[in-house]
Amino acid sequence: MAWPDDLELRRSRRKTLSLLVERDRIIVRAPLRTPQHQILSLIEHKLGWARARRDAFQAPPAIDAHMLLHWRGQRVQLGTPDCPFIACPGPAVRQPNAWIRQRLVDQYRAYALAYFNERSSHWSAQLGVTIGAVSVRDYRARWGSCSRNGELKFNWRLMMAPPAVADYVAIHEVCHRLEMNHSKAFWRWVESLCPDWRVQRKWLNEHGPALMNALPKSGE
Repeated sequence: MAWPDDLELRRSRRKTLSLLVERDRIIVRAPLRTPQHQILSLIEHKLGWARARRDAFQAPPAIDAHMLLHWRGQRVQLGTPDCPFIACPGPAVRQPNAWIRQRLVDQYRAYALAYFNERSSHWSAQLGVTIGAVSVRDYRARWGSCSRNGELKFNWRLMMAPPAVADYVAIHEVCHRLEMNHSKAFWRWVESLCPDWRVQRKWLNEHGPALMNALPKSGE
């Protein structure tokens, strides 16, 4: 592959090969004698993720009554018939943008709770395991969790991702009812329900940072 224009290569006496993502650039940090093919292999596997991380640093679009929203892997415009969200602040609202954001978050959370209740029940039945309460959270660095007593928690921002990606996360957390780790046995259970889990995880790694940054609070 050709060397991407938006990458900078820095060689030093360091021992490991890595990518450093900054606000306006991506830096490949390599030991002095690292072969070029190893560097290109890293880029091939990590460049999409690194570009998404870099783009997440950019200022998100302003929150307003006609903004574009992420919804199930698509973009929909608030205030149009195709948009499943309603957020129309009246003239008495003193901070309309903050009001709009809160209404949108409330609706995302409601959609997420209904979705993950249904999908978690479906997949737990497929595995023959029990689950506890299902809830949604405002995580900023994770997509879901499963406690030892079977409580499942999901990030409401998963409603911004394609359905297959959200379903993969549901499967991932339900499979923790069989293996509370990320062992080979765990991934075999995941693959039994989601054969293309690597594709879904890759999408989340590459696009997840942008979703995390899509609807920030004022001042974030």
